[in-house]
This record gives sequence, C-alpha cells and structure tokens, in this order.
Amino acid sequence: MNYKAKIIPYFEAQTYLIRRYIKMRTGTRIAQYKKRLELMPKDICACYERIAEIEHELDAAFEDNELLKYYFEPLQTREERPIDDAVTIGGMLLSVIVDPQGDISFESTVTFYKEQPTNVILYNFYDRLSPFFSEPNEECHDISQLIAYIDSILVRPEDKWNLIDAASNPLEHLEKLRPLVCAIVNFIEERTRVLSDFIANEMNEFINNGDLGAKLRSMNLELSNSEFNRITIYPSIMSFNNRYTIFEDDGSIILVLGIFINRLLDDNKTKSDIDTYLPILKVLSDETRLKSLYEMRNKHCFGQELSEIFGGTRNAIYYHLDKLMSVRLINCKSTDYRMLYTMNKKVVYERLTALRDFLVDGWTPDDDGNDNE
Repeated sequence: MNYKAKIIPYFEAQTYLIRRYIKMRTGTRIAQYKKRLELMPKDICACYERIAEIEHELDAAFEDNELLKYYFEPLQTREERPIDDAVTIGGMLLSVIVDPQGDISFESTVTFYKEQPTNVILYNFYDRLSPFFSEPNEECHDISQLIAYIDSILVRPEDKWNLIDAASNPLEHLEKLRPLVCAIVNFIEERTRVLSDFIANEMNEFINNGDLGAKLRSMNLELSNSEFNRITIYPSIMSFNNRYTIFEDDGSIILVLGIFINRLLDDNKTKSDIDTYLPILKVLSDETRLKSLYEMRNKHCFGQELSEIFGGTRNAIYYHLDKLMSVRLINCKSTDYRMLYTMNKKVVYERLTALRDFLVDGWTPDDDGNDNE
C-alpha cells in the first residue's frame, strides 16, 4: 500500500465544479460539523475553516456565467437525486481518467478521448451515468443506445441533446472548458500550499493510527492482500468526508479520501435511535437486493451470475451489490478474473438482532405479560 500526503489538484477542481450548484457542498458540510470541529485543537479547526474559505474564494474568483451554468448546473432527472449528488454535463466530460504513467490531470482526460474509439467513449458516458440510477438499460456502445438511455433518465429535451452532443464531441467541449478548469487547478494549487502540513498530518493519522484494514472495511472496502498492496491513497479537501475509488486497467487501485473521514471514523459511535437502522431497512426493502443477499448466504457469487438468476443488467446488479456493501451485509474479494461477493453473516446477524431488540425495547418471550397475544 502506498499513500501520498498531497491532494490531486485536478481531482479537487473537478469535485468543486461538479458541486458548484448543489446544496451539500464542502463549506456546508464544514458548517454542519462546526460543533465537532470546535472540540478539536484550534489550529486543526482553523484549517478546516480555511478549506471552506477556499471554496468561497473560488466562487468569488469564478463568478457565474453561461459556461459554468451550461456545464455544471444539475440536469433535471426523472429520479430525485440526493442533495450531495448531481448529474452534470461537465461532470460526465471531466470524469477522472488515469493515464498509463499514473497521471491524473486534465491532459490525461483529453488523451483518453483522443485515443479511444467512439464505442468506448460512448460506453464511458453510459458507465458514468448508470451508477446514478437503479435500473440502467442495456450496455450502450452506439449513439442510438445512448440516446435511448439518456432519454429514460433526463426530463428536459434540451438537457438530453446537450448531453448527447457532449458525448458525441467530447474534445470540442473539453477545449471550451480548458481555460476554466486549468485556472481553477492553478487557483487550488496556490491556495492549498499553506495546508500542506495539515493535509500530511491528517493523512498520517489515518494511515498510521489504528487498524487501517478495519478503517477501509468500515468504508465498505474489502480488499485482498494482493489488492491492499496495489492501492495508493490520496487525500482530498473538496470531497471532505466522501471517498472515490478508481480501478486501473493494470489492477492497481487509487483511493481518494475526503480529509475529514478519519475524524468521523474516530468519532463514529453507534447511536441508539431509529436513524441507526434506517439505512439497513432501506437497503433490504428492494426485492432484488434481498434475494441476492439470500442467494449469497452459503457461497460466493459474481455479478453476472446474479444478473442471470434475477434478471436485469450487469450494471443494475452491481448497483444493488454496492448498496448491500454500503451497510456491510456482504463482503467482496477479488480474484484474477472477477469480483466475488458473499453474505457477511456476522454483520447480518448482529445488525438484525440489534434491530429486533430496538423494536421490542429489549423484550423477550420470557417476559411476563408482554406476549402481545
């Protein structure tokens, strides 16, 4: 495992732009955790406040204009999006691409679009869109399939055609975005130099204090020993308390972690109220997820196998598997050929038992007068 105690400026610029017009931004999250931050040492608290200031400075330096709104205002979708999530034309275009030398930059994204055939580019747009939605259609390798898929997702006709145009002519649109993106990258590089020691210290705390494997598992990352050795971890200030995983063609993994994650993990104590159990109930309320979990009770399954058993596309199944992993009901391990999933029986038993005890307030059948018959 390798880790880099410095941010990736292009990733930060992309994250800032994608969240420019949504409610739950970095500054909002920092304000949300203000009481928790105030309990930290003053210098640490000041660094988090400085991150929020950088976001405000970006807003002021790059005022609203037609270019920003065209590429980064959220597109209206048929399914309601979470407040920290949006589909944008710019977000689809600027998806993080790692070149063979491991570079993550605007140029590595441009190179991807220059070198890849049209069918790969179209599928890349489809692949970036499908995780947003629970029921993706068939895989898209030509423009007619992508048009049909976009039509099933978006509401406004102009949004549909603007996104289709971006997928059809990505290099043309990237050149329109180049001055803006490069200026924001330079702005972030300059403004974050004063935070370099803070970022390095926060990353060192995450890497070196406590069981790193347990921390990664708590973020639903089940890695084999070989995968653990191929992972490189980077910090992110604009992601704040989210994570982003990039699987490269050579089998290596890049994990970008919001800088606040370590603080949350250290302070993440189990609550004794209904909010503790809502996520698992929401996950299990879907028929496909419940059936898939049961199918994995005594064996390892791979995504294609489950899609053949229960129907639906590969991307739809992987969406459901990701939801099951989000509450740790399943484990995942990598082989040379595929990702295998199985029920995490210990977690299933503990969490459903805890839910039962919560609902009945500790009642047992031996309690007199409480049999509800």
